[in-house]
Amino acid sequence: MYETTDILSFLNSFDTDEKCRSFLEEIRWPNGPVCPHCGHNKAWKTKTKTHRPGVYVCGNCDKQFTVTVGTIFEGTHLPLPKWFLAIYLI
Repeated sequence: MYETTDILSFLNSFDTDEKCRSFLEEIRWPNGPVCPHCGHNKAWKTKTKTHRPGVYVCGNCDKQFTVTVGTIFEGTHLPLPKWFLAIYLI
């Protein structure tokens, strides 16, 4: 887990989408990714250049998903670091 005590430490800890996504994955999926569509726990990250970072494919239903599916972050065009900062400030 991340321990932050001041805003500068927080900003350094969550300054990229990758760091924020990694944190969400640790919190939401402590035992590995779970498909939000069917609940199956066998999934793998896509590694092609045509997919955006953090996209998984379910081994059961074959649907794609990210850690933000089903959260307040889903469908937003605001970068995750801005979301995290807003939540930190609240």
